[in-house]
Parts: sequence; C-alpha cells; structure tokens
Amino acid sequence: MKNYLYLLIILLCACKKPLKVTVISDVSAGPNTIIFDERDTLVTNKPIDTILLSPFKKHVFTVNNSKPQDFFLRDTEGILNLAKKDFVVVAIKYENEGGTEYRFPGSFTMDSYVLIDSFIVCDKAFEVNLKTTLKAIVDSAKVRKNGNYYPLLDQKFSPDREVYDGTEEVNGFKKIGNNTLFIKKFWDYNLGDSIPEEIKVKVRKSDLKYKESLKKTFITFAEDFLFMAKMSKKTYAVVDVRDLLKGKDENNKKLR
Repeated sequence: MKNYLYLLIILLCACKKPLKVTVISDVSAGPNTIIFDERDTLVTNKPIDTILLSPFKKHVFTVNNSKPQDFFLRDTEGILNLAKKDFVVVAIKYENEGGTEYRFPGSFTMDSYVLIDSFIVCDKAFEVNLKTTLKAIVDSAKVRKNGNYYPLLDQKFSPDREVYDGTEEVNGFKKIGNNTLFIKKFWDYNLGDSIPEEIKVKVRKSDLKYKESLKKTFITFAEDFLFMAKMSKKTYAVVDVRDLLKGKDENNKKLR
C-alpha cells in the first residue's frame, strides 16, 4: 500500500507544470554557468534571468563549478537570490468609481517602516513622528532579520519578536533580506513586470454604485526602492540614521 501511495505522489508531481524561477546573479566579472540537477544549464549574461524547474522537488545546483547548493521548490515560483540582494515588496492601491474598472494609483497610508542600509523609510504622514520616536523605531527595526517594523502589530510584543517581519503581510512595504537563498513568491507583479494602470474585475450588479479599492503588490530591488523613495519627497520620508547609530543626539538628524 505504501508503495502505491509513493507512486501516486510521484505521478501527481510529474503532472505538475514546471515553475518559473527568477535567477538573480552577479555578472560583473562575466557570465555565470549554473547547472541544475546535473542536467539543466543556465548561462547568465545579465543580472536577471529565468529558468523552468519542476515543483515539489529539491533542486541541487552549482555556479561555475562551485560547491553544490540546494533549495526546495514547492508549488509556487520565486526568486533564486544568488547575488545576495535585498528586495522590497511594495503595496499599491487600485480604486474604482462604482464600476468594474479599478485604476492605479489610489491613495492609502503606508503604515510600516523599513531600514535599508542606513536609512529609515516611511510614509510622509509619519515624518513628524520621527522627530520623537526615531531611535525607538531604528532599534526595533535593527533587531529584526529583515529590518521591517510595523507598530500596529509590534507595539504589543517584545522588540525581538518578528511579528510583521517574518510574515507575508505587506502594509505599505516590506524588505526581504539578502540572507534568503530562495524567496517564495507572495507578491503579484514580479521583477520586470509591467504594472497595469487599470484592472477589470467581475462585481455584482448591486455593488456597481459603491466605490471600492483593491490592493496589489510588486517586488523591486531595495536599492531601487530607496532611490525611488528619495525622489518621491511628497510620498515618503527618508531619514539617514548613521549619526544616530553612532550614538549622537537624534535632534541633529536631517530629514531628507
């Protein structure tokens, strides 16, 4: 009976379509030759590439004949982070005017904080609060693996609890640290995807008169998100906390 069950599991897995894995690699020194499971070869000439791999399987790979590494691919595509990059998942909001078309952008408050390098990024609405709570926010973000802080959850727990940091919930934005080799996809739009300006959905006729909203998410490199935040001064507050981390008085901080 066990043999039949094992065979059934193998057959079910074999019927699953291959999943797209986005491979992020460092090509500054030239192309990389990545061999998966001793049979599938991917030669990367650019930082972002893709390969199709079987789901529900542990995949063993080498990079330029290096020591073998492995990751387990379940039923969801994702990112193989060979270049050890930081990423940020960003929430965006679509709104309708009582119809079937949801348009981007909609306005909403991003009530999370993220620490990228030496910068704290948050919604512009919380810029005033940073003048009095900056040190507490930085201390809270620093003890978390990925540098995320969401006060509506974390304020009820001790600082070392990764209540928001370790989940797939996105309240504004969330950083994924470079220590994760394979990142399972939990966002809507992948690296390089075009973000649509309009989404059409099916709604009940009785709901057509109501204004509603719809949240979607996209992933980007943390360095690109930080640059975008610095350029979007009406939307984000970006604070350089290097002096604070050295123990200087927070009143000397300069909001950018």
